[in-house]
Amino acid sequence: MKKASVIRYRPEQNRAPLYLGTGYGHRARQILQIAERYQVPVIQDELLLAQLEKMPPGREIPEELFFVFAEIIAFAWQTKKRLQEKGGNYSE
Repeated sequence: MKKASVIRYRPEQNRAPLYLGTGYGHRARQILQIAERYQVPVIQDELLLAQLEKMPPGREIPEELFFVFAEIIAFAWQTKKRLQEKGGNYSE
């Protein structure tokens, strides 16, 4: 079954990224379609997904995952910068 988790990071509001939830099957496909539409980078990591699924939605990620998410956020910001340099769109 297809799975997709959603995180959000707004440093002005939260000290760490928030886990918003995981969608399965049709809902996972909808999440991925929305990410594609708004050019949000998608990371495929089954081990990370398994960790996130254990969390209740709406919670900040735990400290043991900070390093992993720092890398993901850096990737997203670099992607945003490259898209903007090429005149592309990128939604936060």
